[in-house]
Amino acid sequence: MLLVMMETSVEEAKKIGKGRKLMEEYIKDSVMASKDYDTMEIYYGELNDRIMRNSERKEFFDNGKEEGKKSKSLEIAKKMLERGLALSFVSEMTGLALDEVSRLQEKD
Repeated sequence: MLLVMMETSVEEAKKIGKGRKLMEEYIKDSVMASKDYDTMEIYYGELNDRIMRNSERKEFFDNGKEEGKKSKSLEIAKKMLERGLALSFVSEMTGLALDEVSRLQEKD
């Protein structure tokens, strides 16, 4: 049944489902639904909603990763500064801007 559902070609789906009543009915109903404007409007609306949700999830995930990297860089920079390492070296090793590292040093 999954092969029929995944097939994009109606002819190929018919070949796969041939002789299997449930699959043949599914294919027939799917073809009819794909020709119905209201059904397709609902389908594409739901598809668009799903795409938007996935896009938002990816954006949140990517933002979270970046925030985590930044947080870790700040943590490492603080430790390096506590050990007396040069600002320029800390900046180079952590990827933080020199002024950002300088502000960290001023806080301590």
